[in-house]
Amino acid sequence: MGNNTIELVITIILAVVGWLFAFLQTWKNRKLEKANRLADRRYEAYSDFLKKMDEISAEMNKMPQKIMGEMTTSFLMSVLSDSEDPKQALIAFNERLVSFLSDSFKPMSIMKQELSSLRLVASDEMLGYIQKVQTLTDDLYNDFYSCLSKVSPQDTDSFQNL
Repeated sequence: MGNNTIELVITIILAVVGWLFAFLQTWKNRKLEKANRLADRRYEAYSDFLKKMDEISAEMNKMPQKIMGEMTTSFLMSVLSDSEDPKQALIAFNERLVSFLSDSFKPMSIMKQELSSLRLVASDEMLGYIQKVQTLTDDLYNDFYSCLSKVSPQDTDSFQNL
């Protein structure tokens, strides 16, 4: 074997090693890009979820003010005025209260929808937590609507049977 053949073998070996190195580097970069895209999607989904939960929390913080302010004031004004029967005022208050309570669960349904969208990108560990939250939300819904179904706005005594 001559010098030329040894150089040719070394050149071929270097070319194959170089090609393998380039292939492995490309494969690794694609794998990292895929992981980064998944992380970006998860970050977007989680941050959107947290923003939505902040909005819901702010909205729910206004609810006690609505009951204690607007609804109670109008009830007291109608009871204290001589123009209306106090029992009718109480029935009107019950109707508004039941309607308000049923509307108060709209944020929970929004949260359930947002949790469903999180399931698409969540990690296995996060899926367990999401499932726990959804189970608690479902239990709360069921208990709430069970109580609400027993209440009649026209019957002022129905609140006592809960």
